[in-house]
Amino acid sequence: MEEKITAWIARDKVTGLYLYNEKPHKSEVFPEWACIGGKFRINDSNSFSQIKWEDKEPTKVELTIKICK
Repeated sequence: MEEKITAWIARDKVTGLYLYNEKPHKSEVFPEWACIGGKFRINDSNSFSQIKWEDKEPTKVELTIKICK
């Protein structure tokens, strides 16, 4: 069984790369992206090197989750 989920990834200025379950916006107070929904840190901050803090918008992605037996 597979399920596809839409999410967004964005890089904070200091703390690294994050996956969001709702489209985030750049905070006007802190050097990070913010959203009401969940935020999950991607531990390998070297992944997706094309994603930069300077980006004007987060990058929309589609995740495929497959339950393995």
